[in-house]
Amino acid sequence: MGIHLGQIALGRFATGHHVKNLFTLGDSARLVAVCDVSQETLDGRDERLADCETFTDYADLIDPDRVDGVIVSTPNSHHFGPCKLAMERGVPVLVDKPLTMTVREGEELVALSRDCDVPLVTAFTRHFMPATEYVRQQLRASGDVTVISAVQRGGRTGEPPADGGILHRRSVHVLDVIPWLAGSPVLAVEGFTVAAEGFGHAVVDARLHLASGVLGRVLCVQDSDQNEDEVSVYGESASYRLNKQIVLAAQNRGDWTAIDDLPEAGGNVTTWFVELLAGRLSSEAQKRADLHSEDGLQALRVLEAIVESDRTGRRVELKP
Repeated sequence: MGIHLGQIALGRFATGHHVKNLFTLGDSARLVAVCDVSQETLDGRDERLADCETFTDYADLIDPDRVDGVIVSTPNSHHFGPCKLAMERGVPVLVDKPLTMTVREGEELVALSRDCDVPLVTAFTRHFMPATEYVRQQLRASGDVTVISAVQRGGRTGEPPADGGILHRRSVHVLDVIPWLAGSPVLAVEGFTVAAEGFGHAVVDARLHLASGVLGRVLCVQDSDQNEDEVSVYGESASYRLNKQIVLAAQNRGDWTAIDDLPEAGGNVTTWFVELLAGRLSSEAQKRADLHSEDGLQALRVLEAIVESDRTGRRVELKP
């Protein structure tokens, strides 16, 4: 019969990533229920979802007799409710980043996931990109990394305050991927921000001090006509530039060259979640994401530390 899933919210990322990926799995997994607060959105859903049960209240969808797991793609400020209810009912959760809007909410969900022994996975999609995996493997083999720098410019305009601004909506990805690449947690943060008009931040400039001694640098500029999303890794003998699916490498002060032979990185987070529910993940594959969203919680801690450092003008220490 395959894995039966419920999709909570049918926004752009849900339909363009999760639903799209599930369509490739055939009989091994299918959406049996979808939820959105907009009846118009439900009525206009993809015709391939015509047989799904539809709901405007996620509480009616979340039922272990109906679904084996749920994917939560609501606006960021509404992640907490459906994640909490699903775990209380014994239903595993894949939730889009960020895990929640606050560390306090994140800690409650992580604790609930552990107490109930129900998977709660934050959808950090870059853990599954071949480009990221290539650089991660190189760093694991050589240990040659001094600085990891991330630059993000541009952001969708007109996003609601519920999404939290560029830090929550977008840059939380790099707050996770820097320690993911380095294989080392962030221990301290120094941050400077410029408030955006209305809510959120127009500019974020932060330093992340990792336990291994690696320095992380993060620059986010929301109001830009140019879209940039690049992570650069600098070592003594080799350096790398990642732009999502593309990797450039430079050896011993040589020119930057594209890396074409990239490794398989385990598909995508949606199909990984299906394999988790089906009990088909190897022990190595399970390392792609934390089963209780400790990675999602740690990214929130770094995010809040940046804001706190800006407020106080001081370096903020994080728990190891």
